[in-house]
Order: sequence, then structure tokens, then C-alpha cells
Amino acid sequence: MSPTFYFALVLTLALATKTYGAVLDIDGDIIFRGSYYVLPVIRGRGGGVTLQGRGGELCPYDIVQESSEVDEGIPVKFSNWRPRVAFVPESQDLNIKTDS
Repeated sequence: MSPTFYFALVLTLALATKTYGAVLDIDGDIIFRGSYYVLPVIRGRGGGVTLQGRGGELCPYDIVQESSEVDEGIPVKFSNWRPRVAFVPESQDLNIKTDS
């Protein structure tokens, strides 16, 4: 076997086994399973996220930002990634559900 083959094999294995970091909150803490409020980083730019009917209709809902920075909105939950991973990983598919 040629050295190029071994190089390609090692490179493929290294990329396939890449570990992902954890998503951090504004304080630098790891986000785990549970409920969280999604708020803007810069104060004075509005509040958290909430659900609102489209054009006066009750359904379907849109996710919108509260206009007042004192309103936290509704909490959300992150789920559906690998069961053995306790934190929210970067670059992984997951579900974000409202916790209301």
C-alpha cells in the first residue's frame, strides 16, 4: 500500500472521530438539558422569545422577540441529540421546543 493511502485513511479517521464542543451561555457556562430563556446579548435590544399568532390569527404561531427588555419571554428546551451526551453539542442536529 502506498503512503498516500495511509495518509488518506488516517485523515478520514481523524475527521470522522472529531469531538464537538459544548454550546455556552452568556456567562460561559455549558448548556445542559433543561429549560432556558433566549435573551439578547446586548441589553436594551429587546427581550426574550415568545410565540405570537400570524396577522391576528391564533395559529400557526411565529417565534418573535419581545419588545421590552424586561420581558424574558418563554423558556425553551433543547433535546434529541445523542443520549450519552449531557450537554448541548455544537454542530449537531437537535430540537428546540417551547416550554409553555
